[in-house]
Amino acid sequence: KFYKADTVEVQVKLLPPLNAPPQLTIRQGTNVINDQTVDFTLGESIQFSLTGVDGDVSPEKDLLSLTLIEASGNVEPAGYLFTSLLGMSPIQTTFSWQPDCSIFEDGVFENDYIFKFRLADDRCFAVKADTVTVNVTIKDIDGSDTEFLPPNVFTPNGDGRNDVFLPYFM
Repeated sequence: KFYKADTVEVQVKLLPPLNAPPQLTIRQGTNVINDQTVDFTLGESIQFSLTGVDGDVSPEKDLLSLTLIEASGNVEPAGYLFTSLLGMSPIQTTFSWQPDCSIFEDGVFENDYIFKFRLADDRCFAVKADTVTVNVTIKDIDGSDTEFLPPNVFTPNGDGRNDVFLPYFM
């Protein structure tokens, strides 16, 4: 009986599975507005549709988290509606806001706002995320009086033309 033995040393390096970053798309109607500035006039409803997708399916689908991480502006934005979302790809939610005159202060009637959204996956080792910013500019309704041209003649003679001078203020 001969005893023969050999030793083999094997190093095993476990690599995490590849992780594709999720993608966030923000739309106003049919237009993609990722990282853009959109203009509104006071009284218009501001509505965005947010959709998050992730291509990972192996070893399983990623759990996605969609949050609003910044909401700032000349005057702090208030009254907007946004619900953070947690779910499997694809996920979708909305942002809506109907600002009123309270957003204008100190005689400034044009405000700029920043809304920054983040879509992240739940991988432990290599978390990936997508961050998208939408800049919103809101202007007051043009109330300039450049188009106001009152009559410069008042003739109360009963002919139906310029018989009455009545200033009308809204």
